[in-house]
Amino acid sequence: MKLHRITDCPEAALGAALEVFERQFRYPLGRSGYFRISHGPAYLTFFQAMGPAALWLADQEGTVLGTLVSVPRCLEVNGGGESLPAHYLCDLKIWPGPARGRVLAALMSGVREEIEASGGRAAFGIVMGGTARQPSDYTGRLGIPRFENLGHILVLRISPGGGGSLWEYTTSNNPQEHHRARVTGGTSALRSLMEPLLLGSEAAGASALLEDTRRGKRLWLEDGTEMLSGHLSGFRFSDPAAGARVIRQGLEQAMAAGLSAVFVSVPSSAGAALLEELADLHIGISPAEVYGCGLPRGMDWWVDTAEI
Repeated sequence: MKLHRITDCPEAALGAALEVFERQFRYPLGRSGYFRISHGPAYLTFFQAMGPAALWLADQEGTVLGTLVSVPRCLEVNGGGESLPAHYLCDLKIWPGPARGRVLAALMSGVREEIEASGGRAAFGIVMGGTARQPSDYTGRLGIPRFENLGHILVLRISPGGGGSLWEYTTSNNPQEHHRARVTGGTSALRSLMEPLLLGSEAAGASALLEDTRRGKRLWLEDGTEMLSGHLSGFRFSDPAAGARVIRQGLEQAMAAGLSAVFVSVPSSAGAALLEELADLHIGISPAEVYGCGLPRGMDWWVDTAEI
């Protein structure tokens, strides 16, 4: 097995092997369907939109066995009162087989050495609900720091149509009572085919940036149809009604651009009041967990779906 660290477009043979590797993974869509993800032959474009990304890739004689991407990020805490550097770990995929444990250890060790060499100790990743193994299951040994659950978020996919039961994953907590962590930085224009569009304003009580990820990441349904969606990045609201207005504006603009839905995420504690304002729309809810090390627990995490 060979471990590669890649920071630019992979050479042709490795890029082709990555495309074959990605096609082997599929992800649930609702209760009955699935989709797959393609980052294209350049692969790193999606991650480079967040910052100076490094792809760690394990292969055996040209066959990709696993991937893991690390990107240095900055967490803005409590509206900018504090700034915390941390590495975002994402795109962890390992093909099942007898070498699975060895591949995971190699990928995690490579990233750990890179983080420590940068003088950092903090890292985080996002795990979608339903994932079989949590980071706490495979960290905390072999020199890898233990990753703990740091927060809960809701990933919402919003489209026209009747609403359903939205309360299964929400809480009654007031988001203003929590410390807030917002992942900042990144360049939407590197990943978005459409011209990013600013919606709302802080003065109006809510704002977001409508974009897509189709320059660096595309979603494909099982029948080969592309799942076309926009993303509301940098979403923030001080008033749920204003937040709902921005989401509705984003959905209207996305549909005018030929996209069928918009994605947005919120901390689970902020979900109930917002969802109540959107009850007439069709909303798919996917819970997710933020895991990490070297960072405070109990914060409300605001992350962009365009970066998950």
